[in-house]
Amino acid sequence: MTVPGRRLAYVVVVAAAMAVLAATPGEAGSMHSMTPAQYDVHLKLSASAEAAAQELNSRVTELCPHNGVDLNVSAQPHITLYLTEFTPAAVPTALTGNVSAMAPVLVRCNVTMGELFVQGSYGMWAVEDSTCLQADADVAAALLVPLAVPNQPVPGWVSGLPPAERAQKTAMVQRFGSPNVFMQFQPHVTIAFDDSPDDDLAACVAQLHAPATVFEATTIAVGTTGPHGTVLRGKDLGDYAIGTPSSVAQHDAQYMAFGAPV
Repeated sequence: MTVPGRRLAYVVVVAAAMAVLAATPGEAGSMHSMTPAQYDVHLKLSASAEAAAQELNSRVTELCPHNGVDLNVSAQPHITLYLTEFTPAAVPTALTGNVSAMAPVLVRCNVTMGELFVQGSYGMWAVEDSTCLQADADVAAALLVPLAVPNQPVPGWVSGLPPAERAQKTAMVQRFGSPNVFMQFQPHVTIAFDDSPDDDLAACVAQLHAPATVFEATTIAVGTTGPHGTVLRGKDLGDYAIGTPSSVAQHDAQYMAFGAPV
């Protein structure tokens, strides 16, 4: 497997340390249904960032009452690194084992939240991409792709994208089991899903103002997915401390030590 547009050498070094975990899913399948299941490997928000996301979610629901995302009760705000269907044999042992083992290698990124936007029926709070976030997402995807179900269908929302972007995300699903990975990584926090003809989601979101929010992402988790791209609150398979505090500049230095971009 090649990692498009990223510093492959770094991923190879980390992947070597995880090889035994990826190669030995063992008896995990006996603990769960033999049906493939979708899980979301994600970053947790800080307490203040989560509270801000919950407030935005509540305001959207006040304005657009058919909002299907509830970040205050059933779902938790999160930043997805890798979302896919995993093979039954991989869950939970190989999946959680790989994530717990990669956590000390990942770098705690300084996360800057951006503007609110609407894409299709989704309302989202943008996350400013950075070398640090991109690197951690690339490592997570590269290590977990071997555990994903092959030949997954392309999510329906991809069909509504412009042709060039649609083609790129389709290629990511075909190669890596997920549309938003590697050069298509687009970090965000979902605050709404509303496809009701009685609501105008774009107009509702346009009335909101996202507060200036910056935090350090210190935890990676394996989340159980719910409807509309949500991660269910209180249903994580595991959460793990990210091991290396670092500024983006320090992360770049560590990253470049393994080689130039390929």
